[in-house]
Amino acid sequence: MHLLSLFDRLRRSRLLDKYATTAAMAEGGGDMARRHLTSYNMDEERVAELRQEFKSRYRNFRSLLHANNNALDSMAALEKAVQECGPIPFSFVRTTATSITEDVNLMIRGLNRIAPGKHHQLLEVFQNIRAEINSCLEPDKPEKDDRFVIAVSEVNQTMSDLVGDKMARLGEIGKNTGLEIPIGFVITSSAYAYFLQENGLDTKIAEQLQSVDFDDLAAVQKSSQKLQSAIKEAKVPLPLQRAMENSFDQLQHNNSNITLALRSSATGEDSVKTSSAGQYLSKLNVGKTDFIDAYKAVVASKYSTEAMTYRYHHGLIDDQVSMAVGCLPMVNSAAGGVIYTRNPIDPEDNNIYINSCWGIPKPVVGGDSPCDLFVASALPPHELVETVIAEKEFHYKNNEQGGVEKTKIKEDLRSKPSLTGAEVEKLVQIASRLESHYKEPQDIEWCIDNQGRIKILQCRPLTGLERNKESPDEKTGIASPKRLIINGGTSISPGIVTGKVFWVENSTDLNRFPNDAILCAQMADPKWAPLLNRAKGIIVETGGFAGHLASIVREFKIPGLFGVESLKSRLVDGTIVTLDAENSSIYLGGFDALPVQDRKKDHLLAKSPVYSKLKEVSRIITPLHLTDPESLKFRPAGCTTLHDITRYIHEKSVEEMFNFGKHHHFLERSGKQLYYKVPMQWWILNLDDGYIKETNSRYVRLENIASLPMLALWEGMIAIPWEGPPPIDGKGLLSVMFQATTNRSLTTSGKAGFADKNYFMISRNFCNLSSRLGFHFTTIESIISEENPDENYISFKFKGGAADFTRRSNRTQFLGELLENYGFSIYTRRDILVAKLGHPDTDFVKARLAILGYLMIHSRQIDMIMMNRSTVSYYRSKFEKDIATILN
Repeated sequence: MHLLSLFDRLRRSRLLDKYATTAAMAEGGGDMARRHLTSYNMDEERVAELRQEFKSRYRNFRSLLHANNNALDSMAALEKAVQECGPIPFSFVRTTATSITEDVNLMIRGLNRIAPGKHHQLLEVFQNIRAEINSCLEPDKPEKDDRFVIAVSEVNQTMSDLVGDKMARLGEIGKNTGLEIPIGFVITSSAYAYFLQENGLDTKIAEQLQSVDFDDLAAVQKSSQKLQSAIKEAKVPLPLQRAMENSFDQLQHNNSNITLALRSSATGEDSVKTSSAGQYLSKLNVGKTDFIDAYKAVVASKYSTEAMTYRYHHGLIDDQVSMAVGCLPMVNSAAGGVIYTRNPIDPEDNNIYINSCWGIPKPVVGGDSPCDLFVASALPPHELVETVIAEKEFHYKNNEQGGVEKTKIKEDLRSKPSLTGAEVEKLVQIASRLESHYKEPQDIEWCIDNQGRIKILQCRPLTGLERNKESPDEKTGIASPKRLIINGGTSISPGIVTGKVFWVENSTDLNRFPNDAILCAQMADPKWAPLLNRAKGIIVETGGFAGHLASIVREFKIPGLFGVESLKSRLVDGTIVTLDAENSSIYLGGFDALPVQDRKKDHLLAKSPVYSKLKEVSRIITPLHLTDPESLKFRPAGCTTLHDITRYIHEKSVEEMFNFGKHHHFLERSGKQLYYKVPMQWWILNLDDGYIKETNSRYVRLENIASLPMLALWEGMIAIPWEGPPPIDGKGLLSVMFQATTNRSLTTSGKAGFADKNYFMISRNFCNLSSRLGFHFTTIESIISEENPDENYISFKFKGGAADFTRRSNRTQFLGELLENYGFSIYTRRDILVAKLGHPDTDFVKARLAILGYLMIHSRQIDMIMMNRSTVSYYRSKFEKDIATILN
């Protein structure tokens, strides 16, 4: 017996050991045995290397797919946010964009490990896109001005980035309108940034805002308390403290009794769309000893619950809201109030509305006491058209110990007008001048000192002017007298809604307030503002349309009725009522004829800073332009978004992963022959954990196979017995004979040896099948992962055949149409078919592999009948019926 044959037999029967080897070499064939043993050992080493390389490649591939799935999920979240145009914190935009960028970077690194040096241009493209995203996410930086304090007399409208909108407008009024304002100073946004940075508060704030769920008011309250406490406990740096105290001293130089009103002046406050009315703190009648603490309290109010939720619902970016603080000499106010140069709920009403009270105008803006109303025509000579004098029981005045106090008004002043006719006339003229100066309706806060001088305290655009009335037809059915339970109060925002009454009395009620209830309160306190996004309407016992809360209600465009006397005793919690705010009416129960009111909550966000940034970032990240892998543009230079890069990497990584079998030749002596009932012409190479247990036999039995994709394929291959090749007509036979004699690539004999066999390379989750059955070449590669189902993938390539090109092409089209019906993405070119599928349902993917296994066996030689329509129709019907059987 030839020594080499003896060697193979001994090795396969596990009898070869060092003694047998020594004996073989002693028989005169020692050199050949040594060479064969060396070759065997080299094969084993090569298999070990192959397995290690596969493990490394598969590990990188899985890591890449994980990053890809994360990136696509995050992109979907961005797209959803753009489509819904709902409230989102800017931290969502920043963290989502950053997360996608990091995942794409991981994908690039993974691809470079799988295919070193092949896609080097991709990193440069990615870096350019990442730089564009980072530029978009960076806050807009105003021109740098390091001054901590600026005199109001030096301020003008162009300085809003430094002194805030409120103080910029006040400085503008003092400089260019001839009207009188309190002359003080502003602690700038630069001072605010310095204060935060020196105390590490900017980092703490960013971390807190990133983690808070703004749809959970309890969580917002908790974050608010933490942030405000941190700010109030922080030290004002000495350079800033000195600048503040020096400015205070300069004011007291001429009048040692001066105290200050510290008023918030945040950037973006008092703008056309976002008034931030009542959302920040003002500290009144502050002396020198309390000055530093009062400043920190105003700064901390940026993170009050109402201010945080206001920015969230209005799409304001926290980084872009800096808190400057206006420090104005406290006016000893005899009377004060608010002027609206137009009716805020009816812009077609050409009247000027003046709300006033005795003393400091806190009852007007706070809505806690009745106020006088004077209505004058906006047209010269500004005739007085209406006067409503309230019974004013309380007023606010300066407390000698600091701050302000609420005291009872003298009996003879309670029903007396808080303004004289001459004062009303002057205020109307001021209103006309300021509206003319700013060329739009204004909301003006003012006071009159003890010498009768009118001073402007604040002036901002009048918000909520869009008409929101229902048509007469929509109000059909609201006229049933027996159901009317309340008629009266002041309409502060029009509309008609039905809902359950929910009374709020303290901060704990914020967390209990249900969606779409009608909010009821005794005072028009701005602290109820966080509920307006969830309320269908609001009814309050006190207040008027000039208060801070009324302004916010109009921004949210929900119906509101304020100043409803004895409301608490007339509306019971949980009662279903209909609020007709425009007609100051409340009805018991609902109305079937009442139209569903489209509140269009997204109107607050459509042009907001957060939404604008969201759209800008999404434009760089989510669009997909790179769709056709066969296109010349499908290359790194063709990627213009991060989505393009993920598409490119996914396609190339799958290609590289599934070319493993192509680039790493199957080693005959390393594989084992599949034993299924009898030895089969299928060979298995176990790359990792493809067997249930290792075996030293030359065979591996099917029941020992652990590979999920291979087992799914095999199930389809054996599901239905093959009937054999189809009957061939004369032309089909001639076509086969011609191809067989002229196409050398169809030769099934010669030096190819094992090249004509069929091989599986497997692990538990991976399978690569290279098969040649007759004249057909098939490659199937698949990953099935029960632990990570998003990795599930199938790639199927089919080519060749014995018939002519037309018949082979028709066969490709035939199979492509079948597979497309079962969820595969199809690509055909000439006689080549490529089908791909990815799906998170593991059973779905197994079933599709079974379909491929079936088709691989049963589509043999059908290219020969592809010119016969009736036969093609028969096989189409048969295949569909067989596949249905397999799937069932």
